[in-house]
Formats: sequence, structure tokens, C-alpha cells
Amino acid sequence: MVMEESDSGPSEQISDQFSYTRLSTSSAGVQMDYKRLEKPPLPEARICIWEDLTYSGMDVIEQAASMEELKLALAQLLCEPLQTCDPRGSILLDLYAYAVQFSRTHSFSKEQTSAFFSIVRRLHRAATGTPLGNVNECCQYFKELLLCHAVQRPPFSIDLFSAEQVKLITEYVIDTYFRHFKLYKYVFTPQIRMDLSVTYLGMPETPPVCASCHGPQLLKRRNWCWRSSRRRIGRSWKSMPKRKTHRRLGSVETTCGSTSRRE
Repeated sequence: MVMEESDSGPSEQISDQFSYTRLSTSSAGVQMDYKRLEKPPLPEARICIWEDLTYSGMDVIEQAASMEELKLALAQLLCEPLQTCDPRGSILLDLYAYAVQFSRTHSFSKEQTSAFFSIVRRLHRAATGTPLGNVNECCQYFKELLLCHAVQRPPFSIDLFSAEQVKLITEYVIDTYFRHFKLYKYVFTPQIRMDLSVTYLGMPETPPVCASCHGPQLLKRRNWCWRSSRRRIGRSWKSMPKRKTHRRLGSVETTCGSTSRRE
């Protein structure tokens, strides 16, 4: 049993994170050799302030007045493709732009906006790092990232968000990202195809069918069966008994050539 990644996946950098384990079993004269697709481990949660959006980058973002200007600024800072080049880039820009808009709505500082943006980006990378279901692991990873910026315990965490801001961020991420978790997985992760092959021990393999040798014979056999079925249908149709026909003309009824007048 082989589980392979199809060619319809998004990019090679995601598929490089897959880890496989080759297993070989033998039971009842059947040998099966397959690879099992495993979930990659999530990165360790740590402080991520000023990593994706630097201080100078926040100055550029604050100058954006409209949503289109904000998306353009994010695309230039993060080197993300615009929506005219890649549909997935448009989805990412919407995710990042609305995260910045959420920070503006709740009057986050530059440090808080940069940290929240990095939390959302790392959550998305963890969710789309594998096509397998990992919603529970991503939820736990999001909690750890948020706690790294909500508890004063240096150098492991800092007191950046208040308890009320932590509640607002949690509700926002649940309503916007985890509610559409499977949609993000479908768009940003490759599909998995399972090919099953069984080999019986002690039995020779069946040779492949040659189309050039057996093709004309199969066609001749099919035409002969079709002509035989037509002849059988014609003979059965001729051997069927004729039915009596009734004709009614005025008050005279004719049945099989004999005429009788109705009283």
C-alpha cells in the first residue's frame, strides 16, 4: 500500500516537510510494502515580535489608508504574489490584511500588531504544513503562541497582551480561521492518493496484455458476438405466433377474415 502525493499540490516547499515510514508485512502468503504518511512536528512556540513586520514595516502599513493600499504594502513587505498572479496569494493577503485591520479596530500598538500578525502567520504555516488533519495540534499551538505574549516570564514569554485582548484575539481567530480550517487545508495543501498493490508469494506475475497482438482478435470476437445476437433475435421474431387483428367498420366487425354482423 503506497500513499503518494499527487502532482496537483501547491508547492514543493510544503511537500518537503512530509515524513514517511516504510513498513513491510507478510501474512498468508501476501507481501505488502507501503509507506505511511506521518504528521510533521509543529515548531516550538516562542516570542515572535518584529519578525514578520519590523518597526519600519509598521510605519509603511500605518500610511496605508484603504484596504487596497494595505494589501499592496503587505505584498511588498512579505514578497507575497498579488491576486492577479496566484489565487492563493489573494487568500493570504486577505487573511493578513484583515488581521491588521482587526489590530487597528482595537487600537493595538505597533508591537502588539506585529506580534499578532506573526501569530496568525505561524498558525497558517502550521495548519498547511501537512494535508493530514491537525486541527487539535494547531489549536494547542495557537494557545502556546498567545501565552508567549501574555505572561511575563522572560525569556520564555512577555506581558504584551492584556487578558481582555487575549479574549478578543481568541474569539477573532476562532471565528475567522478555525471556522474555515478545512477550506484553508483544501486550498494550500496537496491531495493524497493511495495506490494499493498486492503481490502473492510463490506465484508468477501476470504478463501485460499487448494491445497490438490481442486488439484485433478482441475486436473480431466482439463483432462475431454482435452478429450472432442479431441472428438469434431475428429467428425468435419470425417464430412468434401471429396475433388476431380486429377491425371495426360501422356495425360490421371483421376477425381473422370472417365477417359477422352485430345485433
